[in-house]
Amino acid sequence: MDSGGHRRLSPVAPPRPLVPMPVRWPSAFPLEPDHIACGPDSEVVALSSAGMGAVFPPGAAQGRGGSAAEAIAFTLEGLLELGLARSATWGSSGLLVTTGSGRLASCPVPAGNALA
Repeated sequence: MDSGGHRRLSPVAPPRPLVPMPVRWPSAFPLEPDHIACGPDSEVVALSSAGMGAVFPPGAAQGRGGSAAEAIAFTLEGLLELGLARSATWGSSGLLVTTGSGRLASCPVPAGNALA
């Protein structure tokens, strides 16, 4: 093998420019987020390891709307009983959080994909 016996899964993509997301954080969100997940309809959720979060509307990540998007704060109640959040993904059935204890927390998203 040309790679010295190591497999390469895909070629390295060229770096993309960093573009800040124009958002206004809720005043009740004192911590910096540890995790970011995208929803099925282009929403973005920022989540701390302790389960405090903020959800941003579709288009916020693309900078659409002309002004900073307003985030809506939420808390995942009961998450700390399972451990601190270590990863999160947002699919069509809701937010799925993996905790430090290895357990999964399934957090259904109400109709309209609004977490708050």
